[in-house]
Amino acid sequence: QAFMCETVSQLDRAYELTADYEPMVQEFIPGGDEYLWTLGAYVSEDAGPLAIFSGRKLRQTADNMGSCRVGETVWDDEVVDAGLAMLRELDFHGIAQVEWKRDPRDGALKLIEVNPRLWQWHGLTGECGAGVTEIAYWDLIGAELSPARTDSSRKRWAISLMSEHGVAFQRPRYVDGVFALDDPAPGLVNAGRFALSLVQRS
Repeated sequence: QAFMCETVSQLDRAYELTADYEPMVQEFIPGGDEYLWTLGAYVSEDAGPLAIFSGRKLRQTADNMGSCRVGETVWDDEVVDAGLAMLRELDFHGIAQVEWKRDPRDGALKLIEVNPRLWQWHGLTGECGAGVTEIAYWDLIGAELSPARTDSSRKRWAISLMSEHGVAFQRPRYVDGVFALDDPAPGLVNAGRFALSLVQRS
């Protein structure tokens, strides 16, 4: 997804490898994964923002980049207001994630990206008061809805077992990215793969 370049030669090499994909150069903002903030939203074409999620990553699947491994819901007015303002300027409607990094040097939010789709840990929204996918569904079939927003419960989402990245169980209650009692098959497959990886490494 990204290359960290500290020299001009590293940048040249990274560009050679990614030239076919229209690469973009961005400043690297210091600070750990916990400085990565997300506004998740469903914006109705007629009614405006109907579902608003505010949260931050606590851990990613790779250093300085990658997908969310552990995230939590926590409300941040600046993250929400800045993200919604950007979506308004884009005349956007639908499901979106606006990702920021809060620069520890000055506390300012720096834009990472805007994703016009669901993000990996969107399952947390339904457990915290504003289920983005469910609200989008009801709006698209014409139901009348009141705007909803997530809380600041700090409930966590996590992929508990990953073959290459170990264990990341969280304190209850949390939402697991793979295990679910009403659909156990993916979790059992994931646990089997994790156990197999342990055997192969031993």
